Amino acid sequence: MFDINVTLEKSYTVFDMDRLSLDGDLPLGIKYMRFLAKQNRELPGKSGIVAIFHGDACHMVLNDETYNTNRKVSCGNPYKTMVHDLIVGGVGVEICGVTMRNHSWTKDHLLPGIKVNSNGLLRLIQLGHQGYVVIRP
Repeated sequence: MFDINVTLEKSYTVFDMDRLSLDGDLPLGIKYMRFLAKQNRELPGKSGIVAIFHGDACHMVLNDETYNTNRKVSCGNPYKTMVHDLIVGGVGVEICGVTMRNHSWTKDHLLPGIKVNSNGLLRLIQLGHQGYVVIRP
């Protein structure tokens, strides 16, 4: 049936989450991270997924109060459960420290479990050198 059968022993992926792309109401990056996390659990070798939020997509990892203030809404962060589930499922979720500084955000403005890196773009390069494949949904 297939011309090329794809099999992996291990998988290291970093998601460049710099903007919001949607499949209906579901962010594509989160959709793909869920899929790969499930696939990774079935692989024989060690695997990993890291999501680097920077630029326009950073609002996805803000707590409700900060999300409301920055998005000028009162509904709270609609992505918080999805992000929480990714973290619980083993995905490393990070936010760019440069973007945080530009918005005057601190760790108190973030959802629980979000790690802050010193520079999102440099972190993507660093992970690339460590063997991670970059996906930009």
